[in-house]
Amino acid sequence: MLFDPPSWTVEQLDYLRDARRRGVATAVMAAHLHKTPNAVLGMAFRKKYPSPHTFSDKNKPKGCTILAAAQGQCRWPLWGAAFPGVKDAYVCAAASGSAPYCAAHSQKATRPPPPPMRRRAAPE
Repeated sequence: MLFDPPSWTVEQLDYLRDARRRGVATAVMAAHLHKTPNAVLGMAFRKKYPSPHTFSDKNKPKGCTILAAAQGQCRWPLWGAAFPGVKDAYVCAAASGSAPYCAAHSQKATRPPPPPMRRRAAPE
């Protein structure tokens, strides 16, 4: 006998669609639906329910793609943990002169050197 996967009810699918739109965490949806997080993500993918982390024109990160950045524009990355789901590598693109980063990002990129290590006194 082949494995018969548990079916999804119309109510569960409605909840999944609405919860995805609201940005509810996958683990919370899974607990509410009595399913595994992988089952929830798989069904959302198959039904093509939008992820709350995809960008529309109104919430796309500011700046430009790294390939479109011109000479003299800040190259500070605007993707990663702060912008999950971004397919293009966006950068700040603020004026930076001849430096790779603008003034605000240059401060973040550089940190003071660590204090010098003290040598232990030789045992007598």
